[in-house]
Amino acid sequence: MSSRTDNRHRVATICRRATGLPHHVCTRWAAEGLITRAQPVPDATDAGRRAFEAQVALVLADRLRHEQVDGALLGFTRAQPTPDGLVLSLHPITADRVVAELLPRIDTRYGGMRGVAGLRLTGGPGRWRLAGLLGDTHIRLMHPDPAWMPVLPDDQPDLTYLWRRRPRSLHGIEAGRPHDRWGEARDWLLSRLLRRTSLVNEAGAGHGWANTYTHGSRGVVIEWCCAISTDHMARCLVRSGLLAVPPGLTGVEEPGREDLARFGQLRLGDALVTVRQASCAEERPVLKGRVR
Repeated sequence: MSSRTDNRHRVATICRRATGLPHHVCTRWAAEGLITRAQPVPDATDAGRRAFEAQVALVLADRLRHEQVDGALLGFTRAQPTPDGLVLSLHPITADRVVAELLPRIDTRYGGMRGVAGLRLTGGPGRWRLAGLLGDTHIRLMHPDPAWMPVLPDDQPDLTYLWRRRPRSLHGIEAGRPHDRWGEARDWLLSRLLRRTSLVNEAGAGHGWANTYTHGSRGVVIEWCCAISTDHMARCLVRSGLLAVPPGLTGVEEPGREDLARFGQLRLGDALVTVRQASCAEERPVLKGRVR
């Protein structure tokens, strides 16, 4: 095997593990130069798309917590990322819950808006999309059942779904929450995390679920107890290009790999993804029925 072919094979293997795509697809991408050793998973090259994807990852990490199924930590089983798009495969059991958590709503008990500002569900069976009104961006959704129709909750006395009232335009509370207020580094890091769905899901391999939560709006934490070590997960994420400093992102240096492996703190500027193996939980959490 030539060095060029060997290099493409390694890049394709990293891509396949990170995204869940077939190896032959990743091999073709490597041959076409879409992915490289430095960046084995395609980045979103548009700032608005990165911001939208980052917010999706942030909301799901916070809302699903330890209520995933079959190790689908953010509710997805596979990612198909390209520079100008992203296709995410939904886990059938949590598909309705994932969409409902992402749709923007005013929760008076919570005291503000939940979900992703400006996000709307568009399309129909076999062609559903999470579309963003704050920019020309979208994420295509795939479901094992081509005829899948999401079952979404109704308004409650203390819960108002903005997408029902304004299906094609922004509500005032949404317009006041632009994605880019959280910073470029956060958007790069969490957009990349969402595009590495299959690799992230390895944290749930032991029990089919893990514990995910957020540190404000700049960081995500992933905790698990079995099957994979902190060191291994951190190194795999670094190898996948999660922390490669993108061109144009100033004032950011790529951290040393030894520190990452030791502490499981994956930093890109002031943005942070923490991965760590914790003590084993005694029983499996039960999915909650109502979305707030």
